[in-house]
Amino acid sequence: MDLEFVIGDLQDLETLPSSQSSTLESQYQLIAADEKLSKKAIDRCEQVFQLWSSNRGVRIETIKRFKQLWSIIKDRDYPLVGFPYPNVTAQQVDVDQYMKHQREKSMKNLTVEEVEITDYV
Repeated sequence: MDLEFVIGDLQDLETLPSSQSSTLESQYQLIAADEKLSKKAIDRCEQVFQLWSSNRGVRIETIKRFKQLWSIIKDRDYPLVGFPYPNVTAQQVDVDQYMKHQREKSMKNLTVEEVEITDYV
């Protein structure tokens, strides 16, 4: 597959359907290895991320592809605002109850000993 084609049509889910998303990583690796293609891909990623940030109808599958491409080229994640992270769990916790439980728990294991400092010097 032509790497220029991949960069240009990565957003088109009809040309590159969602079923092919998992097979694109090898193409991303080849793009990352080429300096010229990497620059072009980063520019394309930034364009798509800008569209996402301005709520211009970018599909979540498209964003996942471009985030993966960015991550492979830059070796770090792009801090995209409003992107749902499926591996993050949000949970509300009653801090007062937690602290009370922790104090009780820690006091049960508390051992106080008197030690001569000369034993450690």
